[in-house]
Amino acid sequence: MTTANAMKIETGGRATESRDLTTRTDREVLDACIQKDDAAWRELHRRFDKPMRIEAYKRLGARLVARLPSDYDDDIMGEFWLKLLVREMANLRSFDWEQSNGLYNWFTKLVCQCATDYAGMILDQPQFAPLRDAREVADEGGVLASGREPLRGSLSTHVRRFNARLAAKAQQETRQRARDGRKRRRATAKGVRS
Repeated sequence: MTTANAMKIETGGRATESRDLTTRTDREVLDACIQKDDAAWRELHRRFDKPMRIEAYKRLGARLVARLPSDYDDDIMGEFWLKLLVREMANLRSFDWEQSNGLYNWFTKLVCQCATDYAGMILDQPQFAPLRDAREVADEGGVLASGREPLRGSLSTHVRRFNARLAAKAQQETRQRARDGRKRRRATAKGVRS
């Protein structure tokens, strides 16, 4: 069982009491986080949350931040902490102490990825006018972009008229084919008699 001030670490099958979490190294805290120790997670959050918010701000820059929602940093940090937990903490487990420049630099890389993804997602969304602006748009019955006259009356009436015109045209074509067929038969009948 762990407490906020001390933590038990498994070493060779026996549990030993460790020193205060605030005095532990990043490596010790990270190892405890991988073992799913809640106190270690709180310590990791205490150490890195504020610095990573600063790194995210630096990554985005003041001009871009001005175009983002006011709670952008909470969204980015939420995504960052979630990124550390997904796939059985793969991003924490893949950190190599011997090959890296430190945990801070690794976290900076991850939070910058989250910041870039977030900004891209937000800025790719279409811009909408406020609803109050829609009240000022004149309602002219739906003028079509093609420049045709506005549609007056009910749409179903227009559809019925259109369908009736199509049916009348089809009927006219059928009559014309019938007339043409009769003319051909007469012409062939005259040719046979001659």
